[in-house]
Amino acid sequence: MLVADGAGSAVNSREGSRIAVQTAGDYLFNQLSGLKGVHLKQHITAWEGSDQQATINAMLHHFKQAATLAVNSIQNEAICAEQPVKSYSTTLLATVALRTDNELFAAAFWLGDGAIGAYSPSGKVRILGNPDSGEYAGQTRFLDQSIIADPSFSGRISVGKWNDVSHLILMTDGVSDPLFETDNGLRSDEKWTRLLDELIPVLTDASIAPERLGDWLNFFSTGNHDDRTIAVLW
Repeated sequence: MLVADGAGSAVNSREGSRIAVQTAGDYLFNQLSGLKGVHLKQHITAWEGSDQQATINAMLHHFKQAATLAVNSIQNEAICAEQPVKSYSTTLLATVALRTDNELFAAAFWLGDGAIGAYSPSGKVRILGNPDSGEYAGQTRFLDQSIIADPSFSGRISVGKWNDVSHLILMTDGVSDPLFETDNGLRSDEKWTRLLDELIPVLTDASIAPERLGDWLNFFSTGNHDDRTIAVLW
């Protein structure tokens, strides 16, 4: 699952977010649908010490490649359109997930604001990364070459496997800001439980869940008018 949010001040940011999701998503799907995906699944299923390290190494490679391709695609579009590449500024949040028996494996890449959470019915939430928050409201990091070259790129990757996770949720800041308000709020089990209390009835019938989730995204929140995107695995 992937979500992205273009910078509000960048005129081509919606196209930038579309390109980022399409490019990174296509790469991850193609890579993990073949033999590499088979080998990765074997490590995830076994999940011993060496398997965990092999999985971390593989996901770091795949997420870095996906981000690099997304950056290159945005740069190519900017060149063709004769537009500044910064006008395509976008965040990017991505997960690769696999259910094995009663367990959920998830690997996450987090660039920018928004949220990625793995929620347990007990009310516990695991936040799969850290939002890039600036000194001022709405200030964050966007996908570009400096992100790829950053020696701390691996810090944007989270990998885990749990037997108590019912929902994996990605959202842009248009959803996370009104729901959690602050970085501390993002780590509040109580706030996540309130969110799931609203989402679970919406997701009851999988055949109409996308439409009902779209309706839910229209919730009113004073002072919050940003574009909203959410993706849920349950």
